[in-house]
Amino acid sequence: MSKRRKRGRDALPGPDDLFSASADRRASIKEAQLCAQVRETLSFALADTTDDTLLSVFVLDVVPAPDQSRLAVQVEAPGDPDEVQRRLVQALGRLRTEIAHAIHRKKVPNLTFVVFGMDRERG
Repeated sequence: MSKRRKRGRDALPGPDDLFSASADRRASIKEAQLCAQVRETLSFALADTTDDTLLSVFVLDVVPAPDQSRLAVQVEAPGDPDEVQRRLVQALGRLRTEIAHAIHRKKVPNLTFVVFGMDRERG
């Protein structure tokens, strides 16, 4: 018997394990690239809006929630976070259209917004 058999099948990683790790890493990189593209696109789209409330919104981060089909957009804005949330939801169609033009995917991810108020002491 070979050493491999004596130790058992779980002792050494097989080809499936190696390819699985590579695929997971590649998926993670693609997910990070998508989030970065969406963050940049939203930053430009919000800077190009005519809504004064949305002009002051700063995109902090974009993260998968729970995967890349739905993204959580974390933003910071002065004023009432509920009002900013309402305006972002109103602009959602236009923002997703901008994202569709910027990314090369079959489906545009759904967006959810998490609004953080700005600390008055920093301003």
